Amino acid sequence: MLLLGIVGTIVVTLLWNGVRTQLNVTETTNNTGNVQTAARAIDQDVRYSSAYAIRQSGSMLLVRTWIGDPETGKFVCRGWFYDSSAKALRRTTLQSATSTASLTSARTWDIYVRGVEASAPFSESAAGTVVIRLAGTPQSWGRATEIESTVSQRPQTEQGSAPCF
Repeated sequence: MLLLGIVGTIVVTLLWNGVRTQLNVTETTNNTGNVQTAARAIDQDVRYSSAYAIRQSGSMLLVRTWIGDPETGKFVCRGWFYDSSAKALRRTTLQSATSTASLTSARTWDIYVRGVEASAPFSESAAGTVVIRLAGTPQSWGRATEIESTVSQRPQTEQGSAPCF
């Protein structure tokens, strides 16, 4: 009985360690993918923008960006906001929301990704590029993932329209 108890304890410990490791890997991978997807979307918005503005001490990015193909695409307004209280990156695609953007209104924008930390996710470098700094923080398992990306704008010419912010 004693030998069976020892073997059983070892088996349970090995199984539990395997489950914890798998949870750690799964949550880290999911979180990393979410933060990378957000950084890629922000990168594309800035890269193809006709105008952008960084506000609220670097927690808000407003862009007027081109979406679609060259023949049938159009300019749209997008807003990105890091909500520190919810540890989430929020986004809006409504022109009315970007034109009146404030800390209060941005907290009602749709959550694009959860589990994000950043002190100032958006800044502008001396070279005139936008710097994106995000850290993905898993809820219970896994490890944090830090992403820093520098985006050079490819200014798009837009005639007759003003930025929506």
